[in-house]
Amino acid sequence: MEHLGQFYISRFASSGSVFGQRLHAIRLDSLNTLISRKQDWVNLKEARALLGISRKRAYALLEQGVLKPVSGPTVDGNTLWSFSRQDILTIENVNLIS
Repeated sequence: MEHLGQFYISRFASSGSVFGQRLHAIRLDSLNTLISRKQDWVNLKEARALLGISRKRAYALLEQGVLKPVSGPTVDGNTLWSFSRQDILTIENVNLIS
């Protein structure tokens, strides 16, 4: 059994309901994979710092598809953009992209 925030998770989180809220089964290995991947994510401010670009330039690169979010308003409805650090670090010559 592992502790994750306020929840304890065993091999599977079982389906059912708690306080009228429906619960769904989640495989623990899938959850651990997601947690591991999210550790590699950076927000827009961190991505801008890694690339040395302005906020305006970052939004232009988002619109052009150069910056590819793994989470955010157009991906999963999250209010904040998140990017893979590896993807950001592989972008070359960001200032040469029109």
